[in-house]
Amino acid sequence: MRVFIFFLIGFLSFQAGALRVLVDPGHGGIDRGASSGSIHESHLVLQIARELSNQLTRDPQFQVSMTRDSDRTLSLPDRVRKAEEFSADILISLHANSAPDRKIQGMEVYFQNQMPLAEENYYLANVENQILVTPNKYSSRLLSKLSDLNEIVADLERQGRIKLSLSFAEILRGSWPGSIKQAPFFVLNQSKSAAILIEVGFLKPSD
Repeated sequence: MRVFIFFLIGFLSFQAGALRVLVDPGHGGIDRGASSGSIHESHLVLQIARELSNQLTRDPQFQVSMTRDSDRTLSLPDRVRKAEEFSADILISLHANSAPDRKIQGMEVYFQNQMPLAEENYYLANVENQILVTPNKYSSRLLSKLSDLNEIVADLERQGRIKLSLSFAEILRGSWPGSIKQAPFFVLNQSKSAAILIEVGFLKPSD
């Protein structure tokens, strides 16, 4: 957990005032995510998110909120909406990977992809993006065609978020060895704040 704290403190040089951190435990409710025996990804990342939030709230340098604080189903658009309502400076989405090979291990940090904006608006990343529930104004962004001017402005804003998110990822990797990757996850692409998705490790098959 100290890794997360050092990671966020290292980023305070970019920020004036308290850093607004939204912690997003992935999955939840009917969506348990990856599993290993009785251990489910949704429960594991919720425990990590609670501990991270508790530690951060003790430091006045941070204002912290969570997308969910119980085992409940939460759509991807709702997670993005919560980030916007909280005016988050950074969204940290927590997940746990799975692998049949017990030798595979390590952390992975994802930040927003750099696909052309028109393609990005119609593309969803792997299974994490398949939990879209009732369409609303956040998910409808995927279906709208941007005007030329809006597309230019949106692309400039996106490039700024990408650079900021990459800076977060690099700071984190400096304290917690792992790989940095890009992917068009919904919560990363649709968030107006800097955002990273962390696969904290791998759940291995139970014997």
